[in-house]
Parts: sequence; structure tokens; C-alpha cells
Amino acid sequence: MAVNTRRYMQLIGITGGIGSGKSTICAQLRKMGYEVYDTDAEARRIMNTSPEIRSQMVAVFGEEAYVGDVLNRSYIAQIVFSDVSMLNRLNEITHPTVKADLKLWMSAHAEQVLCFVESALLYESELDSLCARTVFISAPVQIRVERAMMRDGVAEEKIRSRISRQMQDDVASRKSDYVLNNDGSESIEALTNRLLSFLHQQAVL
Repeated sequence: MAVNTRRYMQLIGITGGIGSGKSTICAQLRKMGYEVYDTDAEARRIMNTSPEIRSQMVAVFGEEAYVGDVLNRSYIAQIVFSDVSMLNRLNEITHPTVKADLKLWMSAHAEQVLCFVESALLYESELDSLCARTVFISAPVQIRVERAMMRDGVAEEKIRSRISRQMQDDVASRKSDYVLNNDGSESIEALTNRLLSFLHQQAVL
């Protein structure tokens, strides 16, 4: 009798705060041939294309939530960054939807040995429950602020305000299986290779 040696796809969660560099590391993983599910990009796609989600968003945020067929992100951001209750309502809409979509994506990539999901809210959205391992990308706050200011052209106080609303680094570090310090002392290529080496040691690769 033939022995089934097929390995099931392993999903690795990549998380980190604003300016930590998680997207840069995920971009490097893509360059190396790995599939990465970007929760931000996929959430935008779903919110722009799903009539059901649009109906929920309009019910909560009003008709101004959309401009034509496109989510009015600046309008939504202005509301949720100043009102925690509205942020919670937004998460109640988006988190289950993205999780369900990620499950479909995993099924579509079931033949892959290893895939990744990038999410700033990996634990808050409970996407970590789908992951074989989770990785937290850390960096000193000042470096994160400088990166985000350069990337987004946003004032320092706004960046620090957003950071204060995210899960604290020490909490996320304790929840994660592995922590990568992206303080600029190593190249992104070196950090990514170190991550893959960890996964190899964990018999995930």
C-alpha cells in the first residue's frame, strides 16, 4: 500500500505595529515565491465589492461611507480614530468577513507547503487561530514613527496616536511564537532568511 506523505499547508501569521516593517518583509517573501494574504488589501476589496458588507457599512456610517462604488476610507478613518465604539463596530463587520475570506484563500492554496498572512490585527481579529505559527515584527517606537511619517506624510502626533491604539509590543511579543527585531541593523533579506530558518527548525518548512 502506498503511504500518503503529503503535507498540509502551514499558514504563518505576520504581525506588527505601524512602521514595524511587516509589509516590507512580506514583500520579500513574495519575491522569494511565497503566497501572502494581505488582510488590509483584501478587506478593501471585499468592502468595495460585497453588497452585503456595503449595506452593513452604510447602516453604521451613513451614505457617506462610499463615494460611488469605492469605500470612503478617509471619512471612515476620521470617525473610527476619534471614537472607539465606532472602531469596534467597524471591526465587528470586517473581522469575521476577512477571516471567512482567508479560509477560502487557504483552501485555494492547499497544495502549497507554506503560506503567510499579513495582519496588523492578527490577534484582535482571531486570525491567529488559523496559523501554525505567529511572528511579531518589532522595532523601536521612534524608528516606527519616522518610517510611518516618511511613508504616509502624516504628522508625528497622529502616528503616535495610532500606535497608542494598537496592541502593545510586549503583549504581542508574548503572544507570538517568534519575534524579529527590524531596527535597521539587518537587511530585510537577512531578517527574512532568519524567519525562514526559524520555521525550518520548527519543522514547518
